[in-house]
Amino acid sequence: MKKVIYSLSLIMFSFITVQDAYTQFALKAGLNFPFGTYKSTTDSEFGCAKMGLMAGIQINIPLIGEKNKVVGNKLGITLNVDYHWNTLQEEVKENIKSVYLATYGATKMKFINHMYLPIMLGLQYKFIHSHAIGLFLDVSAGVNLNYRTSQKVWYNQDKINYIEVKEHSINVGAAAHAGFGLIFGTHFTVSAHYHLLSSFSNKSRTYTALTPSMEEVKSSDFLDADIKRYPMAFSVAIGVVF
Repeated sequence: MKKVIYSLSLIMFSFITVQDAYTQFALKAGLNFPFGTYKSTTDSEFGCAKMGLMAGIQINIPLIGEKNKVVGNKLGITLNVDYHWNTLQEEVKENIKSVYLATYGATKMKFINHMYLPIMLGLQYKFIHSHAIGLFLDVSAGVNLNYRTSQKVWYNQDKINYIEVKEHSINVGAAAHAGFGLIFGTHFTVSAHYHLLSSFSNKSRTYTALTPSMEEVKSSDFLDADIKRYPMAFSVAIGVVF
């Protein structure tokens, strides 16, 4: 993890040091739509996701094209940092909850949320037809950081209150996206992208603790270093270019 953070810091520093007056910064926000295994109801650890939110920031440094002109064709190198957030599907949560409440005597539950932070380098090609409208195409690839919030189950058995918590570590994988967008007035965008957000490991810790003291009475660690999952999503976003 330290090597990943160090490498990403170097990339960020490189972009900052080479930027000039024509470097563009863009912010975007919108919705993501899971599909494939990410939406599948057969995998509650990495799937069962419903429509969620996404946001991102992009730095674009022109490589080819007349930098001092707004109109024209331009090719640039980009640094993209996105954030994807999805909860579990309501039907899946109800099914899991009914099992825990009826079979294991649980009193309430808190479910995991999926969070992905892809950090990618890429290329973006722009065709600015006029000051009113333009088009861009882009593709990027890089590192994906995957984190899932803790799952918590509360119990009350034989007048003893306790909680079972499953905590997840940050898992590292690969990320890629490809898409297109429209530029309005050179500063506003509407875009659509396909995202691959993989995870190459699954590290978690489960512990049981008495409540409300949270004194641990049992714990276990889990690591599957060979697990490979490839969540996919489609996003639609609006953005602002500076």
